[in-house]
Amino acid sequence: MNPWWVPFLSVILGGLVAILSAYVSSRMNLKTERLKQEFQMKQARDSIIFAEMKTSFKRLIVSMDEAAESLARHQRYDDVWEPLDRKKYDEFRKTVAEESLFLPAIAARAIDLFVDILSDAVLWDWEAEDRNWQYVKDKDAREAYDELSYLTEQLTIYFREYISDSTTYSLESDLDLLIACRFVVGSKLEKLDFQGSSIIKLDGNQSPFTFFRSAKKDLGSFVIEFGQFIEFLKGTLPSLRHKENTLRRIANAEFHLEQLQRWTK
Repeated sequence: MNPWWVPFLSVILGGLVAILSAYVSSRMNLKTERLKQEFQMKQARDSIIFAEMKTSFKRLIVSMDEAAESLARHQRYDDVWEPLDRKKYDEFRKTVAEESLFLPAIAARAIDLFVDILSDAVLWDWEAEDRNWQYVKDKDAREAYDELSYLTEQLTIYFREYISDSTTYSLESDLDLLIACRFVVGSKLEKLDFQGSSIIKLDGNQSPFTFFRSAKKDLGSFVIEFGQFIEFLKGTLPSLRHKENTLRRIANAEFHLEQLQRWTK
């Protein structure tokens, strides 16, 4: 026969188990509710950021298109093209500053390149001192228009796929290639004795974008020749006047060479 206190102990233990179970359940409910609230807050925050991102993307593309078209608008093909209005350049820089918060890293690189190309089409004060500035800026404006239009088109595709969470399009390789082509053309190859190349053959009249399209058709061969060209430029350093500036440009070119080598593996 059980002692008289066994029933009371059973009741007490049952009560303790019930209390403990209720406590654990309450803690679990609080944790679940907290996680639910955090998830809802994250969803709301992501929704706001996504909406702001789409707005920024749209405004940037519109501004890029306006900047590019402002170069060609009212310009007759057979006449000398006027340089870009400095106000247009400043307006675009202002738009970039306002809308760059949510830019993905690759898009930010594309915008930086766009700004560099756009500045080529502006007549800066030191350039106006050149007697032949009209011829120079006519060439710069025409070349810039092709590059700006291409970048606007490609960045539009990139933004569209980024928003739809698609990864089928790669903008990065085109950026590295266009920068490399601009470097080669900007090196005034027609004045250098660079021999033995099947792709890097310029006569001083070929634009970076024309060169870009040719190089893109045979990227593997271009990457090899681009590496050879960089080594060639290193060998010319002792005879150059502005060595520090050239060294910086070569270092930048080597970075893009490494990136292009990655794309051809």
